[in-house]
Amino acid sequence: MKQLIFYGGAFAVILTIMTVLIAFTQPKPVKVAAADSTAIADSLEKAKAAALAEEQRKKEAAEQAQNRTVFEKHSERFEKMTKEMAEIYENMPPQEAAMIISNLKNDVAVSVISKMKRRQAAKVMAAMEPFKAVELSQLMTKL
Repeated sequence: MKQLIFYGGAFAVILTIMTVLIAFTQPKPVKVAAADSTAIADSLEKAKAAALAEEQRKKEAAEQAQNRTVFEKHSERFEKMTKEMAEIYENMPPQEAAMIISNLKNDVAVSVISKMKRRQAAKVMAAMEPFKAVELSQLMTKL
């Protein structure tokens, strides 16, 4: 029984000494004023907003680059297809080519006619309804 009391007392003394040592070696807490904590929170929010804005800017730049690439591919394809269409319509009788070209969207029709040989384009335009020929001619002057 004496040993139990001895070991219990020794344990209590060692525990007390350890607690005191830990208490003295711990840094003392720094009191932060309410204004300082608000300033810190504000600066964190600003940093977060700036990071989000930068991420959004990078995403938009990447999308614009991708859109330019897609647009360039479509433009190349459009030019190739309208050139092929012009060659096809040049080999058709002017009345039939005029009927088909008149029903195309104006931008496509203008592109096709502008890629045709001048003599054949003139014959096709002459075979069109006058209103449509004038409309396409006006659009061609804006190229």
